[in-house]
Amino acid sequence: PEEVVSARVNDKTQQGFQIELQRDAKTPWGFQLDPVALEEGNLIVAQILPDSVLDAWNLRCRSMGRKQQLVHCGDKILAVNGSRELQQMTKALNSQARQKNVVLLEPGDRSGYSASLSSSAPPTEDATFQVELEPIASISWGFQLERMDGESDVARVKGLEEGSPVALWNMVCRSRGDEHLCVEADDVLLDAKNAMAAASGRDRLRRFTLRRSRD
Repeated sequence: PEEVVSARVNDKTQQGFQIELQRDAKTPWGFQLDPVALEEGNLIVAQILPDSVLDAWNLRCRSMGRKQQLVHCGDKILAVNGSRELQQMTKALNSQARQKNVVLLEPGDRSGYSASLSSSAPPTEDATFQVELEPIASISWGFQLERMDGESDVARVKGLEEGSPVALWNMVCRSRGDEHLCVEADDVLLDAKNAMAAASGRDRLRRFTLRRSRD
């Protein structure tokens, strides 16, 4: 998504686990609820919308190896911003104005729900695609680049550094079944200066635009 999204997890409680989701603009929160369970007064996560705050949260958890902190389809929402009242919880999860939600969940029965929706369609020939990387202290973004003749801000990807943010991105994409979003050798990086600029402590996410090689 265009908006910068951040999220963090709090300590587990006796009733489940609590996550704090935050957004800088109107990115959807990403909770699609089970309508049958909702009629019965329960908030059950049926799907996770692609390119949403919750999708970004799960992506970050996978990249950092925090599988126990992932939100899954079938998990039950117990409280939102301290409220356990059904109408207040659903209102907060659908609010376009709110910029922060603290959600308390407990693992549920995941067998009856499909996996989260795919985050993006495969790039077609000549189409661009974007990756969003989270910096790792004292490590470059991980692109090994080769300059292209006559291009000042375009470079060809020759390889990726092991353990780097872009290598972790590929690992997460493969685990989600989104291989079409992996960065590959010979892809063309359209903002090479951005890739060569070091990550700073102010970076939460940095977006890079690439194009599949026409060769």
